[in-house]
Amino acid sequence: MQQKSKWALMAPLCLVTMVDIMGVGIIFPVLAPMFSGQGGEFLAPGTSQTLHNVAYGAVIALFFLAEFFAAPMLGDLSDQLGRKKVLLGCLIVTAISFLISSFAVTIGSLTLLLLARLLSGVGAGSMSIAQAGIIDISTREDKALNLGIMTLCTCVGFVIGPIIGGFFSHSDTFTWFNYATPFYVGAFLAAFNAVLLYYTYQDSRPVNKSVKMDFAQSIRSLQRGFAIKSIRIYLIIFFILQMAWGIYFQYVSLFLAENYHYSPHQLGLFMGYLGLIFAFTSGILVRIVVKYFKLQTLVFMCLIAIFLCFFISMFFHSILAQWLAVIPGAVGVGLNYTGILTLISNDVPEENQGMVMGVTNSLFAVSWFIAGMVIGPFAAIGTNFPYVTASLLMVLTIIIFARRGRKAR
Repeated sequence: MQQKSKWALMAPLCLVTMVDIMGVGIIFPVLAPMFSGQGGEFLAPGTSQTLHNVAYGAVIALFFLAEFFAAPMLGDLSDQLGRKKVLLGCLIVTAISFLISSFAVTIGSLTLLLLARLLSGVGAGSMSIAQAGIIDISTREDKALNLGIMTLCTCVGFVIGPIIGGFFSHSDTFTWFNYATPFYVGAFLAAFNAVLLYYTYQDSRPVNKSVKMDFAQSIRSLQRGFAIKSIRIYLIIFFILQMAWGIYFQYVSLFLAENYHYSPHQLGLFMGYLGLIFAFTSGILVRIVVKYFKLQTLVFMCLIAIFLCFFISMFFHSILAQWLAVIPGAVGVGLNYTGILTLISNDVPEENQGMVMGVTNSLFAVSWFIAGMVIGPFAAIGTNFPYVTASLLMVLTIIIFARRGRKAR
């Protein structure tokens, strides 16, 4: 395949990934102020802040629950019907979910907002299909490079999603901007991407009509992954780590909105700043540090760095401390994600690589779903309690990893 035509096929697939990640990030700067009393009344007047926090967590968590069940089934469907048809369907679902979200925000309907986030999670299943599409058009020689480009696009979406959410909800920019505006922008981007995909992308592999849909595939894949004894501990570490980071990431916006009255614009800048550090770490820093540290040592150091992020957030409540705490957290997670996945990949045979990566995606979705569901009740116990929980989970992760390292020696 000529390089020019390959780039033409890759572009819409990379945009699919970027729009999906933006869909995750765009909501955080908007949701937190709405559920902390700065506008967007979804619950009856006089409803306790605890219930507001629970609703906030549920709106976020349902996205990951839907993605957990939808992603494997959509992958099977793309094998049956072709990548293009399913990707187009996912983008249309994503656009519709954004439109429903904007309407829900306008009329203050929590039910509609929850429905929209479920649909958005289903649409986000396109990420794994886009990744498979990249692999379809890649050779053995350029596969790593092409997947690296997709990772870069993911990082870009992770940065600009919150910034879009904050900018387009900021009424000081234009008087007609409000909390619903970012979702209109998200719908436009998804629709534009669908049009681009329709005209520029063609499936490069034949469909496989023999593939059967498995509605319990996500659960079965977890069972298969944990049945591999050599990686079981690493999967547990990955799960606990993602739950801890999910609690921090989903709570910090609410914490800043409730305690420092951060506006969507300020939250967008904060989350974009976090995303920028993560992108720099995943795209550049990781290539440097792996040359100087053993993988086991690097992962352990990063676990300590993430704990430091939670510790600072827990005990130092100044604005400066919150911005500084992000640095070790985002760097640690960015390096650790690659490090732990590499440790897992190194301990399984070649024929199980795809299955194991699917397991880690499922674990990510489950852990972030649980994190979203617990932050509301935990915040009701105390402002610091989500941070305390995340810190304790990190201590547990560090202990398990250290014990695993001693046994390996």
